[in-house]
Amino acid sequence: MVMPQEENAKERLLETLTLAESIFSVLDKKKLTGVEGDTLVLMHLSVKYLKKALERRDLLSRESDALLMELISLCDGAIHGDISLTSEFIAVSLCAVKAISESLRNNNNEEVERAAVALNNLTSGGSGDGQAGERRDLKILIVEDDHITRLTLDKILRKYGTCEHAVDGREGIVSFLLSLEEDEPYDLICLDINIPKINGRDILRLIRRSEEERGLSYSDGVKVVVISGLDDPQSVIGSFKDGCEAYLVKPVSRQKLEGLLKKLDLIS
Repeated sequence: MVMPQEENAKERLLETLTLAESIFSVLDKKKLTGVEGDTLVLMHLSVKYLKKALERRDLLSRESDALLMELISLCDGAIHGDISLTSEFIAVSLCAVKAISESLRNNNNEEVERAAVALNNLTSGGSGDGQAGERRDLKILIVEDDHITRLTLDKILRKYGTCEHAVDGREGIVSFLLSLEEDEPYDLICLDINIPKINGRDILRLIRRSEEERGLSYSDGVKVVVISGLDDPQSVIGSFKDGCEAYLVKPVSRQKLEGLLKKLDLIS
């Protein structure tokens, strides 16, 4: 038996999704592309409603939840210029929101799965050369306390290897040290700065110090990409001085991250 409170929450979630759907419908009908003027305002508004919908992810199926997170990540990427905001992107985004609403109404994920495939096909061209990155069986550690960012990174990276997660700094440094002790070092660490227990930059310094103590040169050490919401010069420049190879400002987009991995020669 569905409780009245749950039914009301479901209706409010559907209303939020309908608002997002209406915005994408306007963009689709007017064929608005390029992030400027009204398009930028509408895209920001759509992401606002999508993120509001994510607050009630407990009402969504696992498939709808994953699709919604991917859609938010891609829309954020489009707003920041990391993804081309084409008419096809708008049309697929519209279909994705409709599919999530339909799944919520009828407990049927068939359209969600189709929308996820369409979204993946739309973005599988990597960083612009039209070819998907080649799998390299990388060993990857994601050190990130934010659940959505952690899952987004996992979704982008898992096709390139095995992803392990750490939700705070202590877990992160322990995982790294164990990998050295077991002689199975990580190829890539994605590291947030503002994380509990041990700050990300402190972790970065500990990583480089541990490698140096083991006679590993900088070029032979793990590649560290700092992924943070901080974009001030002190954080960015300081992270490079501490030993990171690259710095990404959130939100994360598939194109920008894969582009960095290619520059670091981790994927081809």
